[in-house]
Amino acid sequence: MRRIIIIFAVLAVLTCSFSACGNEGSAKLEKSTAQTAQQTKENTSAQQKTKAGRLDVKDIPAPSLQNNIIGEPTTQGITVYLPASYENSGKNYPVVYFLPGFGDDYKAYGDAFAPAMDRLITSGKAKDMIVVTVNGRTAAGGSFYNNSSVTGNWEDFVVKDVVNYVDSNYRTIKDANSRGISGHSMGGFGAINIAMHHPEMFSSLYAMSPGLFDKTGLSESPFAPNDTYLDQIESAASSGQLINDIVNAYGMAFAPDPKGKAPYMLFPYKKVNGKVMLDNNILKLWENGFGGIDQKIEQYKDNLKKFKAITIEYGENDEYPWIPRGCEYFSKKLTDAGIVNKLVTFEGDHQTLAISRYEEFVLPFFSQQLTFQ
Repeated sequence: MRRIIIIFAVLAVLTCSFSACGNEGSAKLEKSTAQTAQQTKENTSAQQKTKAGRLDVKDIPAPSLQNNIIGEPTTQGITVYLPASYENSGKNYPVVYFLPGFGDDYKAYGDAFAPAMDRLITSGKAKDMIVVTVNGRTAAGGSFYNNSSVTGNWEDFVVKDVVNYVDSNYRTIKDANSRGISGHSMGGFGAINIAMHHPEMFSSLYAMSPGLFDKTGLSESPFAPNDTYLDQIESAASSGQLINDIVNAYGMAFAPDPKGKAPYMLFPYKKVNGKVMLDNNILKLWENGFGGIDQKIEQYKDNLKKFKAITIEYGENDEYPWIPRGCEYFSKKLTDAGIVNKLVTFEGDHQTLAISRYEEFVLPFFSQQLTFQ
């Protein structure tokens, strides 16, 4: 009898224990489910708060290119990112302009920058801005955003045609304090060059891995002219066709020859009576494309001093070692001239991190520097 009572007591305890465990497990499950539901609700709410902006892809008139002699279209492409607030706010917005590198697709950058801006605005890391990417490609690969009697006036295209179109067709703040200019590689050079000439148009500059020469930069770059290139020039002259490489593009931009034959550039080397001769005056034109920094800063230092902020950056593992040296040289010469600037280095190569760095650093930079309504 006593054994029976003990067995029933044990069963009662076990039954009670299993019941308690079941209730506790059920409670934990219910709590976990409730937490998950709450988190889902919060995530859904956050997603609902994130509104995508609009990306316009436009072909615009480019009258600045109308006198080019290589058939560049007088209609060129841009992309225009508009923040979600643009549709209903009635406000005017500052504008950031971006110039892509040699051979790069302005539309690809526009497609990448649009969601980047959405993320930055949602997270509060950037204010609402308009972001414009500009085509800089030519038949030979790149314009270098320089005025040329052969390829057309690409600097004027940016400063006059693009800015006027954007200001005329969108609600922008039409003031230099509300415009920033940026670019990568060839476009980084273009941004610097345009900034030097046009402080009345832009007030902040961010150049990413820009094409810049120190004293020996040309000789170490892919643009370095040499006498072995003469065969290609002779072939182009015979066929009437461009060479369509980066050397030809650079030459047409900075040493154009509109009165000559294809490939329409002054080349430092010539064959005279069977001998190869070097023309140092023409070589100087090639050096002054990405180079001539001392003279340029001396000539335009008053313009550059008007800028609110200037940043130059390069990757420490850039596969073009003349670019980091050129950036260091340019930054030092700016500082020597009393021009405030910031030099940024990062672990990376020439191209890989361009888009991610534009989101993480460049766009927030302009959000801090530009004047908003």
